[in-house]
Amino acid sequence: MSIDRWPLWVVRLVRYEFWPAEVFYFPFLFYYIYLSIKVWDLGFMFRLNPFMAIGGAIGTGKMANLQRLSREYLPITLLVGDNASKADLLGRVRASGLWYPIMLKPDVGERGRGVQRVDSDEELYEAYKRLTGAVVIQEYVDTRNELGVLCYREPTTGRIRILSVVSKVFLSVTGNGKDDLRTLMGRNLRSRMRYQELLARLGPGAMRVPAMGETVYLEPVGNHCRGTEFCNSNELINKGLEMVFDRICASIPKFDYGRFDIKYATLENLYKGKGIKILELNGVNSEAGHIYGRGYGIHRAYRDVKRQFDTMFAIYRAKYMAQDQGPSLREVLRAIVAHRRLANAE
Repeated sequence: MSIDRWPLWVVRLVRYEFWPAEVFYFPFLFYYIYLSIKVWDLGFMFRLNPFMAIGGAIGTGKMANLQRLSREYLPITLLVGDNASKADLLGRVRASGLWYPIMLKPDVGERGRGVQRVDSDEELYEAYKRLTGAVVIQEYVDTRNELGVLCYREPTTGRIRILSVVSKVFLSVTGNGKDDLRTLMGRNLRSRMRYQELLARLGPGAMRVPAMGETVYLEPVGNHCRGTEFCNSNELINKGLEMVFDRICASIPKFDYGRFDIKYATLENLYKGKGIKILELNGVNSEAGHIYGRGYGIHRAYRDVKRQFDTMFAIYRAKYMAQDQGPSLREVLRAIVAHRRLANAE
């Protein structure tokens, strides 16, 4: 029987990509403590990326990170506070040159929470009112070519190296000319996991019968929690791609470690550093998304996660161990508590 037909509780049990983060990363709590004891610093990883709050682990604004990058790599993006009137909101959108569709996301948030595409003034304002805190409004980059590129800066040479490349397959179903979207979604593992939410979003459109071979995209957000399939694309890593990200990171010399979520036009232009649009830059909490690729296996995944921790540890020892700076453990714990409160409120 195809895994698409398995009971969801079985899938969540046997496929580690669907485990809660607290479960998947639990073994590394002890490894992190071991590394911390070696340098007598429980907050060592949070000292990386000093331009981000606690290394960009949590609570860092998306807009602040993007503003450090060259404009040639950025889609049109603006930050709006949490109390703008409808007239002010729409006025700023018009003045920026944005037009629909538009992506809307909380400035502080993760795992796709609150991110959505809007297609009209009314949708924009209603979505904006539902979000808490400052909001990032961003140009919709109309391509399905999206990558997460996890990089670090070698502390000795200053050159950028790439640890992971994950490509993203957006949640979709393919029509057969007979069944409606409700039926097709019920046969797809990832749409089954969000079935009621997708039905509510589609409304009467869920009754539509797609034509034979027609691909219907159900989710515009390239996030695993939103049904996107992550694929191991480490074969794309080469010196040429590292040189591209070396140029991208030239404007942020204090960058040590993080993941760029990008869209690109073609692979040929990607290797030339052209047609790249950076949607987000994340810090030390960044995952190597390729480990969730089909058939990768938990042993290889854990090997690669260990490599991530070892990389951050090596950067810390080379650059920050002798410095009495960076966030204190108390500051880190306060940020974690505040972050959990915000997540629970959402």
